[in-house]
Amino acid sequence: MMLTRYFFIDEFSEFEEVLRSYPHIVEHFHSQTYLGDPGSTIKKVYYIVSGLTQVSVVHDSGEDKIFAFWGQGGIFPLICSEQDFYLEHSILQKAMSEVVTLSFSTEVFRQIMMEHPEIACECIDHYCRWSNLLLFNATTSAYETVRTRVCNLLYTYLYYLPNKKRCVNLEQKDIASIVGASRVSVARCLAELREEGIVATSRGKLYVMDADSLKAHTSEYCK
Repeated sequence: MMLTRYFFIDEFSEFEEVLRSYPHIVEHFHSQTYLGDPGSTIKKVYYIVSGLTQVSVVHDSGEDKIFAFWGQGGIFPLICSEQDFYLEHSILQKAMSEVVTLSFSTEVFRQIMMEHPEIACECIDHYCRWSNLLLFNATTSAYETVRTRVCNLLYTYLYYLPNKKRCVNLEQKDIASIVGASRVSVARCLAELREEGIVATSRGKLYVMDADSLKAHTSEYCK
Protein backbone atom coordinates (compact mmCIF):
# COMPACT_ATOMS: atom_id res chain seq x y z
CA MET A 1 0.00 0.00 0.00
CA MET A 2 1.50 3.34 -1.03
CA LEU A 3 1.47 5.78 1.87
CA THR A 4 2.98 8.87 0.27
CA ARG A 5 0.41 10.80 -1.71
CA TYR A 6 -0.12 14.11 -3.43
CA PHE A 7 -3.86 13.45 -3.77
CA PHE A 8 -6.29 13.30 -0.86
CA ILE A 9 -9.48 11.66 -2.08
CA ASP A 10 -12.29 9.62 -0.45
CA GLU A 11 -10.84 9.94 3.04
CA PHE A 12 -14.18 11.10 4.48
CA SER A 13 -16.67 9.78 1.90
CA GLU A 14 -18.17 7.29 4.33
CA PHE A 15 -19.08 10.16 6.66
CA GLU A 16 -20.86 12.33 4.08
CA GLU A 17 -24.34 11.56 5.42
CA VAL A 18 -23.23 12.55 8.93
CA LEU A 19 -21.64 15.75 7.64
CA ARG A 20 -24.81 16.72 5.78
CA SER A 21 -26.77 16.48 9.03
CA TYR A 22 -24.86 19.47 10.48
CA PRO A 23 -25.32 23.14 9.52
CA HIS A 24 -23.54 23.80 6.25
CA ILE A 25 -23.74 25.67 2.97
CA VAL A 26 -23.56 23.98 -0.44
CA GLU A 27 -21.14 26.00 -2.56
CA HIS A 28 -20.28 25.71 -6.24
CA PHE A 29 -16.95 26.83 -7.70
CA HIS A 30 -15.98 27.15 -11.35
CA SER A 31 -12.63 25.87 -12.60
CA GLN A 32 -9.70 28.20 -11.81
CA THR A 33 -11.61 30.07 -9.08
CA TYR A 34 -10.59 30.11 -5.44
CA LEU A 35 -12.32 28.55 -2.45
CA GLY A 36 -12.33 31.18 0.26
CA ASP A 37 -10.79 34.63 0.05
CA PRO A 38 -7.10 34.70 -0.95
CA GLY A 39 -5.09 36.66 1.57
CA SER A 40 -7.60 36.22 4.37
CA THR A 41 -7.58 34.09 7.51
CA ILE A 42 -9.13 30.67 6.94
CA LYS A 43 -12.69 30.67 8.24
CA LYS A 44 -14.32 27.69 6.49
CA VAL A 45 -13.83 23.95 6.26
CA TYR A 46 -14.67 22.48 2.85
CA TYR A 47 -15.84 18.91 2.29
CA ILE A 48 -15.52 18.23 -1.44
CA VAL A 49 -18.61 16.54 -2.88
CA SER A 50 -17.23 16.49 -6.43
CA GLY A 51 -14.34 17.90 -8.42
CA LEU A 52 -10.65 18.47 -7.72
CA THR A 53 -8.88 21.34 -5.92
CA GLN A 54 -5.25 22.38 -5.74
CA VAL A 55 -3.62 23.76 -2.59
CA SER A 56 -0.58 26.01 -2.83
CA VAL A 57 1.29 28.57 -0.75
CA VAL A 58 2.40 31.91 -2.18
CA HIS A 59 5.83 33.19 -1.21
CA ASP A 60 6.50 36.89 -0.63
CA SER A 61 8.29 36.88 -4.00
CA GLY A 62 4.99 36.11 -5.71
CA GLU A 63 5.96 32.58 -6.68
CA ASP A 64 3.70 29.79 -5.49
CA LYS A 65 4.50 26.27 -4.34
CA ILE A 66 1.87 23.61 -5.06
CA PHE A 67 1.71 21.10 -2.22
CA ALA A 68 -1.13 18.69 -2.97
CA PHE A 69 -4.62 18.14 -4.35
CA TRP A 70 -7.92 17.48 -2.57
CA GLY A 71 -10.76 15.77 -4.42
CA GLN A 72 -14.09 14.05 -3.85
CA GLY A 73 -14.47 12.90 -0.26
CA GLY A 74 -11.58 15.05 0.95
CA ILE A 75 -11.65 17.88 3.47
CA PHE A 76 -9.48 20.98 3.38
CA PRO A 77 -8.60 22.80 5.51
CA LEU A 78 -9.02 20.53 8.51
CA ILE A 79 -9.32 23.10 11.28
CA CYS A 80 -11.62 23.22 14.27
CA SER A 81 -10.52 26.31 16.19
CA GLU A 82 -9.85 29.99 15.54
CA GLN A 83 -6.26 30.48 14.45
CA ASP A 84 -4.53 33.39 12.78
CA PHE A 85 -1.15 32.36 11.49
CA TYR A 86 0.70 34.51 8.98
CA LEU A 87 1.06 31.52 6.66
CA GLU A 88 -2.71 31.13 6.44
CA HIS A 89 -2.87 34.35 4.44
CA SER A 90 -0.66 32.74 1.80
CA ILE A 91 -2.59 29.47 1.39
CA LEU A 92 -4.65 29.20 -1.79
CA GLN A 93 -7.17 26.48 -2.62
CA LYS A 94 -8.12 26.62 -6.30
CA ALA A 95 -10.73 24.60 -8.17
CA MET A 96 -9.14 22.58 -10.98
CA SER A 97 -12.55 21.59 -12.35
CA GLU A 98 -16.16 22.35 -11.51
CA VAL A 99 -16.28 21.80 -7.74
CA VAL A 100 -19.18 21.31 -5.32
CA THR A 101 -18.52 21.53 -1.58
CA LEU A 102 -20.23 21.46 1.77
CA SER A 103 -18.75 24.36 3.74
CA PHE A 104 -18.74 24.42 7.53
CA SER A 105 -17.72 27.03 10.06
CA THR A 106 -14.77 26.04 12.24
CA GLU A 107 -17.14 25.98 15.22
CA VAL A 108 -19.47 23.49 13.56
CA PHE A 109 -16.60 21.30 12.41
CA ARG A 110 -15.21 21.25 15.94
CA GLN A 111 -18.64 20.08 17.11
CA ILE A 112 -18.62 17.32 14.50
CA MET A 113 -15.25 16.09 15.71
CA MET A 114 -16.29 16.19 19.36
CA GLU A 115 -19.51 14.25 18.71
CA HIS A 116 -18.06 11.71 16.25
CA PRO A 117 -14.78 10.18 17.45
CA GLU A 118 -14.51 8.12 14.25
CA ILE A 119 -14.34 11.34 12.23
CA ALA A 120 -11.82 12.82 14.67
CA CYS A 121 -9.68 9.69 14.26
CA GLU A 122 -9.83 10.01 10.49
CA CYS A 123 -8.73 13.64 10.85
CA ILE A 124 -5.69 12.45 12.80
CA ASP A 125 -4.96 9.82 10.14
CA HIS A 126 -5.26 12.52 7.49
CA TYR A 127 -2.68 14.67 9.24
CA CYS A 128 -0.38 11.66 9.44
CA ARG A 129 -0.63 11.26 5.64
CA TRP A 130 -0.22 15.00 5.12
CA SER A 131 2.85 15.09 7.41
CA ASN A 132 4.24 12.07 5.57
CA LEU A 133 3.96 14.00 2.30
CA LEU A 134 5.71 17.06 3.73
CA LEU A 135 8.57 14.91 5.07
CA PHE A 136 8.70 12.98 1.79
CA ASN A 137 8.99 16.24 -0.18
CA ALA A 138 11.69 17.58 2.12
CA THR A 139 13.71 14.37 1.84
CA THR A 140 13.37 13.89 -1.91
CA SER A 141 14.12 17.57 -2.62
CA ALA A 142 17.38 17.21 -0.73
CA TYR A 143 18.52 13.79 -1.91
CA GLU A 144 16.63 12.72 -5.06
CA THR A 145 17.16 13.82 -8.65
CA VAL A 146 14.57 15.87 -10.55
CA ARG A 147 13.90 12.78 -12.67
CA THR A 148 13.03 10.70 -9.61
CA ARG A 149 10.81 13.45 -8.19
CA VAL A 150 8.94 13.81 -11.48
CA CYS A 151 8.45 10.05 -11.74
CA ASN A 152 7.20 9.96 -8.14
CA LEU A 153 4.55 12.56 -8.98
CA LEU A 154 3.43 10.97 -12.26
CA TYR A 155 3.18 7.51 -10.74
CA THR A 156 1.30 8.80 -7.70
CA TYR A 157 -1.10 10.66 -10.01
CA LEU A 158 -2.02 7.45 -11.83
CA TYR A 159 -2.34 5.57 -8.54
CA TYR A 160 -4.88 7.95 -7.02
CA LEU A 161 -6.51 9.33 -10.20
CA PRO A 162 -6.52 6.33 -12.55
CA ASN A 163 -7.94 6.71 -16.04
CA LYS A 164 -8.01 4.48 -19.10
CA LYS A 165 -5.80 6.76 -21.18
CA ARG A 166 -3.24 7.15 -18.36
CA CYS A 167 -3.45 10.89 -18.92
CA VAL A 168 -1.82 13.24 -16.39
CA ASN A 169 -3.66 16.56 -16.44
CA LEU A 170 -0.82 18.70 -15.11
CA GLU A 171 1.09 21.40 -16.96
CA GLN A 172 4.88 21.47 -16.90
CA LYS A 173 4.88 24.58 -14.73
CA ASP A 174 2.66 22.80 -12.19
CA ILE A 175 4.90 19.73 -12.17
CA ALA A 176 7.89 22.01 -11.59
CA SER A 177 6.10 23.75 -8.70
CA ILE A 178 5.11 20.48 -7.04
CA VAL A 179 8.52 18.79 -7.24
CA GLY A 180 10.46 21.96 -6.44
CA ALA A 181 12.49 22.21 -9.64
CA SER A 182 12.94 24.69 -12.47
CA ARG A 183 10.72 24.45 -15.53
CA VAL A 184 13.83 23.91 -17.67
CA SER A 185 14.88 20.91 -15.56
CA VAL A 186 11.38 19.41 -15.72
CA ALA A 187 11.16 19.96 -19.49
CA ARG A 188 14.53 18.20 -19.92
CA CYS A 189 13.39 15.31 -17.72
CA LEU A 190 10.13 14.85 -19.63
CA ALA A 191 12.05 14.94 -22.92
CA GLU A 192 14.24 12.09 -21.66
CA LEU A 193 11.19 10.09 -20.56
CA ARG A 194 9.65 10.62 -24.01
CA GLU A 195 12.80 9.37 -25.73
CA GLU A 196 12.67 6.24 -23.56
CA GLY A 197 9.02 5.63 -24.45
CA ILE A 198 7.85 6.06 -20.85
CA VAL A 199 5.66 9.09 -21.55
CA ALA A 200 4.15 10.74 -24.61
CA THR A 201 2.71 14.18 -25.23
CA SER A 202 -0.06 15.32 -27.54
CA ARG A 203 -1.79 18.71 -27.72
CA GLY A 204 -0.51 19.77 -24.35
CA LYS A 205 -1.46 16.48 -22.68
CA LEU A 206 0.92 14.09 -20.95
CA TYR A 207 0.34 10.33 -21.19
CA VAL A 208 2.14 7.54 -19.38
CA MET A 209 2.93 4.83 -21.91
CA ASP A 210 4.91 2.44 -19.70
CA ALA A 211 3.75 2.50 -16.07
CA ASP A 212 6.12 -0.31 -15.03
CA SER A 213 9.18 1.57 -16.30
CA LEU A 214 7.88 4.73 -14.67
CA LYS A 215 7.55 2.94 -11.32
CA ALA A 216 11.09 1.61 -11.66
CA HIS A 217 12.35 5.18 -11.66
CA THR A 218 10.48 6.22 -8.51
CA SER A 219 12.06 6.37 -5.07
CA GLU A 220 11.68 3.44 -2.70
CA TYR A 221 9.00 5.29 -0.71
CA CYS A 222 6.66 5.01 -3.70
CA LYS A 223 7.04 1.28 -4.29
